[in-house]
Amino acid sequence: MMLVDGVDGRPPEGQLARPQSSPVAAATAADGDTAALLDAALDSIDFTGRWSARGARSRALILVDLGAFERDSAVLPSRPLVERLIDRLAMLGWSEIAIASTADSSSTWAENRAFVVLADLFGYCYETAGGTPYDIVDLSENLVDAGFPQGSVLAGSPLSASWREADLRIVVAKACTDQRDGIVLAANTLLCALPLHDKDMAYRVAMDAADAVSLLLDLAAPELTIIDLHGVAHGSGGRALPRRADTGALVAAYDLLAADAAAAAKMGADPATSPLWAGLVARRGLPTLDLVGGDLAPLPGVRLADPAIVDSTRARDRSAIFGRMVPPWIQSVDQTLFAFRNPLDAKIHDALVARLDHPDDDLIARVGLVLINQLCAAVAFGLDAWRVNHDKDLVSLRRAGVSPETLACTEADYQQMELELDGLQTWLAGDTDSAEGRAAMRSLRWRKLDRAVVFSFARDYPVPFDAFTARVDISRTIQLMNDYIGGTILVQERDEQGRPLRQVERNLYLPQPNYLAWWGGKNIDVSKIERVRYDAGRHRMDWKTIKSENASAVHDDGMVTFEAVDRASTRVTILGRQLFALPPIIEAARLEQYPALEAHLIEHAYTNFFSRTFANFEALLDGRQIVIGAPLPGLMSPTQTLPRPIDVMADTAARLAEVLGPLLQGFASAPPKALSRQSAKPVSRMDPDGFVHFQPSLPTPAEAADPGLLPFRWWEDFAAGYAEAVLRDISMSAPLNTQREAGAP
Repeated sequence: MMLVDGVDGRPPEGQLARPQSSPVAAATAADGDTAALLDAALDSIDFTGRWSARGARSRALILVDLGAFERDSAVLPSRPLVERLIDRLAMLGWSEIAIASTADSSSTWAENRAFVVLADLFGYCYETAGGTPYDIVDLSENLVDAGFPQGSVLAGSPLSASWREADLRIVVAKACTDQRDGIVLAANTLLCALPLHDKDMAYRVAMDAADAVSLLLDLAAPELTIIDLHGVAHGSGGRALPRRADTGALVAAYDLLAADAAAAAKMGADPATSPLWAGLVARRGLPTLDLVGGDLAPLPGVRLADPAIVDSTRARDRSAIFGRMVPPWIQSVDQTLFAFRNPLDAKIHDALVARLDHPDDDLIARVGLVLINQLCAAVAFGLDAWRVNHDKDLVSLRRAGVSPETLACTEADYQQMELELDGLQTWLAGDTDSAEGRAAMRSLRWRKLDRAVVFSFARDYPVPFDAFTARVDISRTIQLMNDYIGGTILVQERDEQGRPLRQVERNLYLPQPNYLAWWGGKNIDVSKIERVRYDAGRHRMDWKTIKSENASAVHDDGMVTFEAVDRASTRVTILGRQLFALPPIIEAARLEQYPALEAHLIEHAYTNFFSRTFANFEALLDGRQIVIGAPLPGLMSPTQTLPRPIDVMADTAARLAEVLGPLLQGFASAPPKALSRQSAKPVSRMDPDGFVHFQPSLPTPAEAADPGLLPFRWWEDFAAGYAEAVLRDISMSAPLNTQREAGAP
């Protein structure tokens, strides 16, 4: 048994503070006795001294991830380990002990995925082998107001009272490789404390999972983290096609991030391989690892996931469509325990899994996984670019938290922002004393400054200033601009009337100009500081980008003013400095070498964007909605989600069959008069699997005399056979659908 000193300490939200030290134990045993490993690790971190029971009704909750699809799966934490931990807690006087978790996204496509059902299937029976009773708690029940900060990505989301009010929260995770995350450790298990079942949609598509987990760590962090490295699921199959390694080790720590770092080292991996761990470190700071010592040598025999598979899976899962549709098809599933909800999923799964199993040993399987993922990613790329340019109501909206660097800005940063913007305004304006200069300021003006575009755009509205500002809130200008698709705003200071004076904001926009989406252009994703001033007849808001989370922008700074022109009109002026990252192929074109073309593209892009932005203001004045994008799933109902793409496709196909079936039947029963043949219907036979095989009939005398009619004959036979097959499938599936609806809960 070896000791590793690590860290504990969670800095306040938005601050990157140096945490305090706390012990981390890494225990290794050749025989892999999990009970002995646990005892050694807990003794090393003085668990007994720190966590004796606190009163007669001390409540301890153990969070586990039981998201396996087979009994004795390598992705499950050891049940003897969990039960040994329960026994240890009972010996320390803890009277109310429970294991807890929630369903995950697999509940949308497989049966029997509720946590209490999984616990029963995997052998948890409310009492340990040593006779200690415990409860099994579903954390999507008994929900209470969590108290997440207003404006955060989880604002308004509840938590289970069982987790929120527990006196001791423990995470027991299983170390695994993963096709998407690279490695999966305790940070991923912590997602199981959040109540929504469709976690991929709620906490990965609608927001960054690191934002959600970081907020949970701020509000109700676990006091102890245990990572089971006994028989880890390893290799390129990851959790989807798990293979067990012959390993025996365990990590225990009071700090979750330090525990994950130690466990990753034991697996021979960089913990930042996990996007979730890397995101948490970016938000909360790196654990102090200067005191780490002991045996962190990689466990022998552990293979990490192939980087090509990981990269291609991440590319696929950037699409909400394929990220939710494909995983069931390549997941090893015991269908006697977990039947597929959609028979089409079952058919595709049965066709693929047998061919993709053991990707580390089978080059064809490994290449097949990559090709499937890349094909899905390519289709998703085209669909996303189409939506951005032609159907924005289908674009996925997102929640996103403000970067810690932005939250840490001081008053000096706000003052410097105002000075810079005042200087840019003076530099751009030129001679505004003349009538020509004032007129020019009311149209698009722009200049280049250190590669950035400095611009201004203005428009007059025939609406009195007071009426205009009552309907258009200047402090929400960023959210009112063209192509806004999500973010977060946090007010830092208000005036006596409750109006924002100083705020920070994370905002996301579609690629600008939109056509860059076809060339790989990124969404614009930036965190900003903002200052608002309210004077008589004039409101002004300044903003400056502090960080671009996806490196889409170097500069995205500006100001907007609402100013009374006279009693009946208001002028809106937007000034900004922008330098966005271009797709590599556009960057390589070096447009600056073609000044006329570059000027045309700049003027077209800015005129288009701000004309639409000003149209948004006009819509608000008229009381019309300006929101684009598909609505996000709610954060209140655990079972609420969006339909899976495969279910939508199946329903659409069924409706089409209902409409087209009679038409095809009529078409098949009335052959074209031009052929007017009297030949017999093609001979057919049905095999044991229900497939019908046709033998073509002999050509008619007219067809024999004119071979050009034979292609028409082929299409007629095909249409007749297809119509017959569709009608037969409909007639056979109707009773099944009726039974399913009758038996639905």
